Amino acid sequence: LPLVESSFNKLATSKVGAAGLWQFMDGTGKKFLLINSFIDERRSPLKSTEAAAELMKENYKIMRKSWPLAITAYNHGPTGLLKAVKRLNTTDIVKIIRDFESRRFSFASENFFSEFLAALYVESYSNDLFSDLARLETIQFEPFKLKKRIKPSQIVRRAAITMDELMDLNPDIRKSIKMDIMLPKGFVIYVHPDKISELEKLRGQDIAKNP
Repeated sequence: LPLVESSFNKLATSKVGAAGLWQFMDGTGKKFLLINSFIDERRSPLKSTEAAAELMKENYKIMRKSWPLAITAYNHGPTGLLKAVKRLNTTDIVKIIRDFESRRFSFASENFFSEFLAALYVESYSNDLFSDLARLETIQFEPFKLKKRIKPSQIVRRAAITMDELMDLNPDIRKSIKMDIMLPKGFVIYVHPDKISELEKLRGQDIAKNP
């Protein structure tokens, strides 16, 4: 789904304000994530993925336990899609795409599930389709939960990393890092595993457990 939504671009922003891998709008994002002037967790690949799973679970329940409809509702919204279900008295995605007429249920919504299936097919057979593709190494990281308010500059100094390295794993706090704005107590950042021991030396701090 993030391939369809953003091509896995964690900094993606749409013309209507959707942001991150999962292209959360501001209002929907605030149901699950911290979004303010200096922090936007929609841009965190990990945090936004957890939020997207919660949203998808909601959609699945609302859309009468139909995954095709739950996925389509991710793009179109469950309210509009429920109108189609009730009007046509069906949860069959094929019938809804073929027969439901609405100004809002247009090209993007009609084709969203097909695009998802295409992306799923490519992912499932990626080893065959892209056998010669050089694959990047898996990024190593661990969560670190802040036990007190702290500035990004203090994290950078203690962990002996650069601002760019901190931003790379934590794109949700890019503005906070650039302006060195205090991060709130309880906030979770991600760092490379070999930096955890240094960060644990910060007074009152320790590694996040089930953040």
